[in-house]
Amino acid sequence: MPRGSALGIVLREHDGVLVEFIDAVRGMRSIHWQQPMGPGRWSPAALTLHVIRAYEFGITSARGSKGMALRVPPVAAWVSGRFMLPVLLAFKRFPQGADAPPEVLPDLTEAELLSPEGAIARLEDTARRAAEALCQPSASAVVHAYFGSLPARQALRLLSAHTRHHARGLRLHLSATVA
Repeated sequence: MPRGSALGIVLREHDGVLVEFIDAVRGMRSIHWQQPMGPGRWSPAALTLHVIRAYEFGITSARGSKGMALRVPPVAAWVSGRFMLPVLLAFKRFPQGADAPPEVLPDLTEAELLSPEGAIARLEDTARRAAEALCQPSASAVVHAYFGSLPARQALRLLSAHTRHHARGLRLHLSATVA
Protein backbone atom coordinates (compact mmCIF):
# COMPACT_ATOMS: atom_id res chain seq x y z
CA MET A 1 0.00 0.00 0.00
CA PRO A 2 1.49 3.38 -0.97
CA ARG A 3 2.23 5.56 2.08
CA GLY A 4 0.14 8.41 0.72
CA SER A 5 -2.90 6.30 -0.13
CA ALA A 6 -6.23 7.13 1.49
CA LEU A 7 -6.13 3.87 3.41
CA GLY A 8 -2.58 4.54 4.56
CA ILE A 9 -3.62 7.95 5.89
CA VAL A 10 -6.56 6.44 7.79
CA LEU A 11 -4.34 3.75 9.31
CA ARG A 12 -1.60 6.21 10.32
CA GLU A 13 -4.19 8.45 11.96
CA HIS A 14 -5.59 5.46 13.82
CA ASP A 15 -2.16 4.29 14.97
CA GLY A 16 -1.31 7.77 16.28
CA VAL A 17 -4.58 8.10 18.17
CA LEU A 18 -4.12 4.68 19.72
CA VAL A 19 -0.65 5.68 20.96
CA GLU A 20 -2.16 8.86 22.48
CA PHE A 21 -4.73 6.82 24.39
CA ILE A 22 -2.21 4.23 25.58
CA ASP A 23 0.19 6.97 26.71
CA ALA A 24 -2.65 8.52 28.74
CA VAL A 25 -3.35 5.15 30.39
CA ARG A 26 0.35 4.68 31.14
CA GLY A 27 0.45 8.13 32.72
CA MET A 28 -2.39 7.27 35.09
CA ARG A 29 -1.47 6.69 38.72
CA SER A 30 -2.61 3.26 39.86
CA ILE A 31 -4.55 4.82 42.76
CA HIS A 32 -6.77 6.65 40.22
CA TRP A 33 -7.27 3.73 37.81
CA GLN A 34 -10.45 2.45 39.47
CA GLN A 35 -11.79 5.78 40.81
CA PRO A 36 -14.60 7.53 38.90
CA MET A 37 -13.35 10.60 37.06
CA GLY A 38 -16.19 12.65 38.52
CA PRO A 39 -19.74 12.33 39.78
CA GLY A 40 -21.68 9.95 37.56
CA ARG A 41 -18.60 9.28 35.41
CA TRP A 42 -16.65 6.12 34.73
CA SER A 43 -13.26 5.24 36.13
CA PRO A 44 -10.28 5.23 33.74
CA ALA A 45 -10.55 1.41 33.79
CA ALA A 46 -14.22 1.50 32.74
CA LEU A 47 -13.52 4.17 30.13
CA THR A 48 -10.74 2.03 28.65
CA LEU A 49 -13.07 -0.97 28.58
CA HIS A 50 -15.64 1.20 26.76
CA VAL A 51 -13.04 2.02 24.09
CA ILE A 52 -12.15 -1.67 23.82
CA ARG A 53 -15.84 -2.55 23.45
CA ALA A 54 -16.15 -0.03 20.60
CA TYR A 55 -13.28 -1.76 18.78
CA GLU A 56 -14.81 -5.18 19.46
CA PHE A 57 -18.05 -3.91 17.96
CA GLY A 58 -16.08 -2.72 14.91
CA ILE A 59 -14.66 -6.21 14.42
CA THR A 60 -17.99 -8.00 14.60
CA SER A 61 -19.74 -5.40 12.44
CA ALA A 62 -17.08 -5.57 9.74
CA ARG A 63 -17.66 -9.31 9.66
CA GLY A 64 -21.38 -8.82 9.02
CA SER A 65 -23.01 -8.99 12.45
CA LYS A 66 -26.00 -6.87 13.34
CA GLY A 67 -25.23 -3.19 13.82
CA MET A 68 -26.19 -0.92 16.67
CA ALA A 69 -29.82 -0.10 17.25
CA LEU A 70 -30.54 3.43 16.04
CA ARG A 71 -31.01 5.83 18.95
CA VAL A 72 -32.34 8.58 16.69
CA PRO A 73 -34.94 8.50 13.91
CA PRO A 74 -33.57 7.01 10.65
CA VAL A 75 -33.74 10.38 8.87
CA ALA A 76 -31.75 12.04 11.68
CA ALA A 77 -29.14 9.25 11.50
CA TRP A 78 -28.86 9.71 7.73
CA VAL A 79 -28.46 13.49 8.06
CA SER A 80 -25.94 13.11 10.90
CA GLY A 81 -23.96 10.51 8.99
CA ARG A 82 -23.82 12.53 5.78
CA PHE A 83 -23.34 16.03 7.17
CA MET A 84 -22.33 16.07 10.85
CA LEU A 85 -19.91 13.12 10.79
CA PRO A 86 -17.67 14.51 8.01
CA VAL A 87 -17.37 17.79 9.96
CA LEU A 88 -16.62 15.89 13.16
CA LEU A 89 -13.90 13.91 11.38
CA ALA A 90 -12.45 16.98 9.64
CA PHE A 91 -12.16 18.97 12.86
CA LYS A 92 -11.10 15.93 14.92
CA ARG A 93 -13.60 16.76 17.65
CA PHE A 94 -16.16 14.42 19.17
CA PRO A 95 -19.36 15.72 20.76
CA GLN A 96 -19.34 16.03 24.55
CA GLY A 97 -22.07 14.46 26.63
CA ALA A 98 -23.57 12.03 24.11
CA ASP A 99 -24.79 8.85 25.75
CA ALA A 100 -22.78 5.78 24.82
CA PRO A 101 -24.85 3.26 22.86
CA PRO A 102 -25.70 0.20 24.98
CA GLU A 103 -23.68 -2.01 22.62
CA VAL A 104 -20.43 -0.42 23.82
CA LEU A 105 -21.17 0.24 27.49
CA PRO A 106 -18.47 -1.21 29.74
CA ASP A 107 -19.30 -3.99 32.15
CA LEU A 108 -18.37 -2.30 35.43
CA THR A 109 -17.64 -5.61 37.18
CA GLU A 110 -15.26 -6.55 34.37
CA ALA A 111 -13.66 -3.09 34.55
CA GLU A 112 -12.95 -3.56 38.27
CA LEU A 113 -10.83 -6.60 37.39
CA LEU A 114 -8.89 -4.83 34.65
CA SER A 115 -5.32 -3.74 35.33
CA PRO A 116 -3.75 -0.93 33.27
CA GLU A 117 -1.29 -3.40 31.72
CA GLY A 118 -4.03 -5.87 30.88
CA ALA A 119 -6.17 -3.09 29.45
CA ILE A 120 -3.34 -1.85 27.24
CA ALA A 121 -2.59 -5.34 25.91
CA ARG A 122 -6.26 -6.00 25.19
CA LEU A 123 -6.74 -2.59 23.58
CA GLU A 124 -3.69 -2.95 21.32
CA ASP A 125 -4.82 -6.38 20.15
CA THR A 126 -8.47 -5.43 19.67
CA ALA A 127 -7.68 -2.16 17.89
CA ARG A 128 -5.28 -3.92 15.53
CA ARG A 129 -7.85 -6.60 14.70
CA ALA A 130 -10.58 -3.95 14.20
CA ALA A 131 -8.41 -1.94 11.82
CA GLU A 132 -7.60 -5.08 9.84
CA ALA A 133 -11.26 -6.16 9.68
CA LEU A 134 -12.54 -2.71 8.71
CA CYS A 135 -9.92 -2.32 5.96
CA GLN A 136 -10.77 -5.58 4.21
CA PRO A 137 -12.39 -5.04 0.81
CA SER A 138 -15.13 -7.44 1.92
CA ALA A 139 -15.87 -5.54 5.16
CA SER A 140 -19.55 -4.90 5.80
CA ALA A 141 -20.99 -1.46 6.41
CA VAL A 142 -21.29 -0.61 10.09
CA VAL A 143 -24.56 0.66 11.55
CA HIS A 144 -23.92 3.29 14.23
CA ALA A 145 -26.54 4.38 16.76
CA TYR A 146 -26.33 8.09 15.84
CA PHE A 147 -24.87 8.11 12.32
CA GLY A 148 -26.63 5.18 10.66
CA SER A 149 -24.95 2.96 8.07
CA LEU A 150 -21.28 3.81 7.47
CA PRO A 151 -18.75 2.38 5.04
CA ALA A 152 -16.22 0.29 6.97
CA ARG A 153 -13.30 2.70 6.49
CA GLN A 154 -15.41 5.62 7.65
CA ALA A 155 -16.32 3.54 10.70
CA LEU A 156 -12.58 3.17 11.40
CA ARG A 157 -12.20 6.94 11.17
CA LEU A 158 -15.07 7.26 13.64
CA LEU A 159 -13.33 4.80 15.98
CA SER A 160 -10.20 6.95 15.74
CA ALA A 161 -12.21 10.09 16.60
CA HIS A 162 -13.83 8.24 19.51
CA THR A 163 -10.48 7.05 20.85
CA ARG A 164 -8.98 10.54 20.44
CA HIS A 165 -11.93 12.02 22.34
CA HIS A 166 -11.39 9.67 25.27
CA ALA A 167 -7.60 10.11 25.19
CA ARG A 168 -8.17 13.85 25.65
CA GLY A 169 -10.52 13.15 28.54
CA LEU A 170 -7.98 10.88 30.21
CA ARG A 171 -5.22 13.47 29.75
CA LEU A 172 -7.43 16.19 31.29
CA HIS A 173 -8.22 13.90 34.21
CA LEU A 174 -4.54 13.05 34.57
CA SER A 175 -3.56 16.74 34.69
CA ALA A 176 -6.29 17.40 37.31
CA THR A 177 -5.07 14.54 39.53
CA VAL A 178 -1.46 15.75 39.35
CA ALA A 179 -2.31 19.35 40.28
